[in-house]
Amino acid sequence: MTGAPSAWWPYAYGTTGLSYFATVSSLGDGWGHADWGETTNYSDLVIAFKLGGGIRLRVAPGTRPVSLDVGVERHHNGIADFLTEGDIVDNPDGSITLYPNRSQADLTTFRFGFSVGVGG
Repeated sequence: MTGAPSAWWPYAYGTTGLSYFATVSSLGDGWGHADWGETTNYSDLVIAFKLGGGIRLRVAPGTRPVSLDVGVERHHNGIADFLTEGDIVDNPDGSITLYPNRSQADLTTFRFGFSVGVGG
C-alpha cells in the first residue's frame, strides 16, 4: 500500500524559557469568591529548559480520527529559592522572618492522552 498514512508517529522536542516560583498570601471570604490583600512574600525567576518526546498512535482513521498519545517531559529549572508552609514566621514586634529553601526545582512529567479530529 503506497501512500497509506503511518499508524504511529514518534516525536521529540525541546524548549527554553523562564520559570517563576512565587509564594503568595491573601485573605479570602471563606467561600473562595473574593480574595483581597494579596501579597507576594517571596519569588525567584530561573532559566528553564524542557526536553520531551513520545509516541502518537492513530487508533481510528476517518473524518474524525482518534489518536492516543504517550509521552514524557523533563523540566530542568535548576536551583530555585522558594518558601513552603512554616517558612514565614510572624515575630512579636509585628515583623516577619522568612526562611527560604534553596533546592533543585526539576520535574519529570508523564503524559497519556487522546485526541479526536473535528472533521473537515
